[in-house]
Amino acid sequence: MRVLTTTIAMTGLLAAATAGTTSAVAGPPPVPAPSERHAAAPDGFVYAWDLPGGRGATCRWSGADRDWGDCTSHGTENSMLNRASDLWNNGVHAEYENVDFHWGKDQGGAWACLSRGDSWPNLTTGGQTFSHYYPWSAGKNERIDNNIASHRWSNDAC
Repeated sequence: MRVLTTTIAMTGLLAAATAGTTSAVAGPPPVPAPSERHAAAPDGFVYAWDLPGGRGATCRWSGADRDWGDCTSHGTENSMLNRASDLWNNGVHAEYENVDFHWGKDQGGAWACLSRGDSWPNLTTGGQTFSHYYPWSAGKNERIDNNIASHRWSNDAC
């Protein structure tokens, strides 16, 4: 009887210890550190983070997005509208491989171009601006940091 009581007690302890645990769920794919991005295999996505160095909320796209107000990345709803401080173009070699980041929604206003394989891991330094524009374009020469509203893939030279 003592063995049975001990076995039941141990089973109860094991059940209590594992209660509330869940099996592992696959998370987002690992993203290389900014210094290692140039060596990463292209996956066809452009990435944006709201903090420098690949930190904070993130979004990724394989196509154009006319409004950065919402995105679903890795199952999480985020808004990157005027929030991005780190960008990485990990696109594949294709007809449209560069990314134009636009000041306005619907690919409106001035834009900045990021070539395939390149990244701007810290836009807070202010070195990148919306340097491509038409005379009537809003946002010309403004800083890119926390100022992007849309993007499109492009075959224009950066």
